[in-house]
Amino acid sequence: MHDFMIPPVDALITPWGPIWLSQDGIIVNLGSKSSQSKEDVAEYLSYIRKAGGGQPRSVLIEISRIRSASKEVRDEYNRQNMEGLVTALALVTHSGIAKMIGNLIIGISTAKVPTKLFTDPLKAREWLLQYKVN
Repeated sequence: MHDFMIPPVDALITPWGPIWLSQDGIIVNLGSKSSQSKEDVAEYLSYIRKAGGGQPRSVLIEISRIRSASKEVRDEYNRQNMEGLVTALALVTHSGIAKMIGNLIIGISTAKVPTKLFTDPLKAREWLLQYKVN
């Protein structure tokens, strides 16, 4: 595992795995839940907001454990104001199921946030750095 993917001691411990702001200003989440409910979305985004110190940030989410993303959850993410919270979103996975779900999420998203699926966290990090807000 790459150093930037190892949670620091001050990472937020959440139902969706550890979330933290990396040294290069990217929020990282090692996802641990296989799914979310519509009601989970606002709480999850509050952790992203807290990790980013209230500033819009690039976000890298490791999604290999995701097994489903219901239409109501996808709709709820689309309904949220992601543009004021996330500058770009990289989804990282090695799982075939998570790749299909990630591509589905990207394909139907109405958010204006650049989003891309990766199998290599280093390439995801490199891509996100171009969207970093100083």
